[in-house]
Amino acid sequence: MEQEQAAPAAAEPGGSWPARWYGRVYQVQDLLATRLALVFGFGWTIWIFFVIPLVAPYFSLTVQAKVFYYASGWVQLFALPLMIYVSNKIQKTTDGQAAAQAELLTRNTALTEESARLARLVNDGLARNSEIIRAVIAIRESQERHQDVVLERIEGIVTGNAELGRAVEGITTGNADMARGIREAVAGNAQLSRDNAELARHIGEVVTGHITTGNAELSRVIEALGQRRPPGRRRPPGGQGAPPG
Repeated sequence: MEQEQAAPAAAEPGGSWPARWYGRVYQVQDLLATRLALVFGFGWTIWIFFVIPLVAPYFSLTVQAKVFYYASGWVQLFALPLMIYVSNKIQKTTDGQAAAQAELLTRNTALTEESARLARLVNDGLARNSEIIRAVIAIRESQERHQDVVLERIEGIVTGNAELGRAVEGITTGNADMARGIREAVAGNAQLSRDNAELARHIGEVVTGHITTGNAELSRVIEALGQRRPPGRRRPPGGQGAPPG
């Protein structure tokens, strides 16, 4: 069997000529042996070998002797090595198939183990995906709650801003009213100042007129009194009145 395994390798190109010649001869004899084994394997060959010994006694002794020689000697001489060769070849093929099946079984076992490992990895991945999904859901719920709180705060801020706007509007309106009142008060004060000035001028004119008139009247009275005073009587010094007389 080692020669059978080494013969095809020796028949490859690049070897020495004896190796190439042996490889070609081996291929030819293997082809012939295989074809002869196929001939012996036909069903008709069985019936021919079955019928020939039965009809041989009806022929001459020479024919019977040749039939006996070929049937018991020649055929057995090459058929037995042929059967051993074919059996070895079949065994080699069977061993190759067994090795291939063993390798295939090993690969299937490895693939099964790899599939189991992949299944575990897939299960782990699914578990991690579930955890990630739960975490995402929790984060989303937290974000929604935070968003609700933020919206409430924003709504409160907007409401406060609206109230502040209304307050500012009221303050602005009050400031406008106050400004109008101040303008009106300033205008009234200006008018009052003009009225006071006019009144003061009028009072000054009246008082000045009355004082001037009184002084003139007093001057005339004094002058009249001076004209009526008798001569020789003078007013005592110091502005005192006349001595009793």
